[in-house]
Amino acid sequence: MENFPDIQIRAFESLYFCTLGACAPELWSDLEILPRMVRAAGAAQNAAEAEAGEELRRHADALWEIALRTLHHCLQYEVLVQQMRIPDLDRYLMELLVDGRKPPELSKVAADLIAGLLQSSISVNLWTRWRGLGVGERLVGWFKVHRKKLEPEDPQRAVQPSDSLDAMLHMVLFAVEVDVSMVVALVAEDVLGCIAQRLQELSESYERWNALQGGHLLTEDLEAERAHMAPHELLPGESAQGKRRRKNGKRRGHMHTLRTMITNVMYTSAFLQIHPRWE
Repeated sequence: MENFPDIQIRAFESLYFCTLGACAPELWSDLEILPRMVRAAGAAQNAAEAEAGEELRRHADALWEIALRTLHHCLQYEVLVQQMRIPDLDRYLMELLVDGRKPPELSKVAADLIAGLLQSSISVNLWTRWRGLGVGERLVGWFKVHRKKLEPEDPQRAVQPSDSLDAMLHMVLFAVEVDVSMVVALVAEDVLGCIAQRLQELSESYERWNALQGGHLLTEDLEAERAHMAPHELLPGESAQGKRRRKNGKRRGHMHTLRTMITNVMYTSAFLQIHPRWE
């Protein structure tokens, strides 16, 4: 079917939608649908690398994106999770981390799948294999390559570079739970740079949102903090309107706390970049 790329993509899409709407885990397992999809996508990837054709590369990327989405959906079925120890999948996921040509959609889907696999029953086995393939260095390489892609964002794209960064950071959290030594990857300059830049964007977005909402004064923040510490039940002699006012103050207190946390982490990350060693 590799001679008819469009038909092959339609076949992958059909399997994906069948998996979403009518997945029969035992039947899927008996037919080895997931391993077959991965091997077919791997064969397309090998062909694209052998001939170095742009059209072949786009075809392989399309097959891999559909296959990865299908795998992610099947994480809820243990019998199918056991079939996800596939060498072609390991190789592709590791190569994706260092291939700067891939679109952000693929990075996001791959990060979501890796995060799911790291929470599955085969996480330790997979991580042992990935560590042998240099997953730590490859993760740092991903941040190094994608740090340059974070600045220009195209509003016409459904998935922005920042979305793939968020997904990758989410995945790293689960990687640290499986292997504590992965913390070392988080203090690399490129990783901290991506985190600091993303937090800056989020902080600026919040400031714009807050300005559009009319903003609030510091005295209101302090009042909100005091309201947050107060009990939630109706105080003696307090009206229902007064209770609603206290609840609104509590919500403002949460926003203030969130903003403070973002600012603190942002400055800490920046400080670690400027001062790589504590002396």
